[in-house]
Amino acid sequence: VSATDSTGQSASAVSAFRIDGAPSQPAVSISPATATTETELYATASGSTDPEGGVVTYGLVWLADGAATSHTGASLPAAVTEKGQTWTVVATPSDGLQDGTPAEASVFIENTPPAVTGISVVPASPVYNDDVLLCAATADDPDETPALSYRWLQEGAERSAGAELDLAAAGAMPGDSFTCEATATDGSGDTGAAELEIIVDNRDPVISGHAVEPSSGVRADTLLSCMAEAADPDGGEP
Repeated sequence: VSATDSTGQSASAVSAFRIDGAPSQPAVSISPATATTETELYATASGSTDPEGGVVTYGLVWLADGAATSHTGASLPAAVTEKGQTWTVVATPSDGLQDGTPAEASVFIENTPPAVTGISVVPASPVYNDDVLLCAATADDPDETPALSYRWLQEGAERSAGAELDLAAAGAMPGDSFTCEATATDGSGDTGAAELEIIVDNRDPVISGHAVEPSSGVRADTLLSCMAEAADPDGGEP
């Protein structure tokens, strides 16, 4: 710009400016599309173009249930998520001079069902029909501590609705099979279960007394009679 007065004096000034258009809105996605608290999340932004042909970069910010967090970048650690949360990534395109319109994608953190990781019964072996059995289990759930419940079954029929089974009260006999079923239940009502079968062992009968008659004056032609008393600790007839 120049200006000249009536005496012929003039002055000029130069002002430079740059015309810059904002990059276009990107496409954003989160993988995997289905997630739990054991899933690391990855965000991808692409597709923005700059009117001047410049290089477009993306700023990625993560929100938990709509609230800002300190997490930025393409990945979100599984350890920071909780079941029931919705995580959103907001991607803002930039050409280095101006930001474009952001875009976002979201994923819901699903519940992980519990799993029964171990089950045991005491006594373990041998098991006799006058024993009282106690079932115990361990469970794993990455979201919470699940509740454990037990029941005892015999050929599919419930014999006890708890961890303990009195075999005598159940009328057990050697060879009978009983199964402990342990179930883990989380706060969402999802379950995991495991079973352990126990077979009742047999015990040898016990001879409590025996005698031979006659006990004296035995000759070669004497007919001997042997008598004994026996008992079966399992309740059978020996």
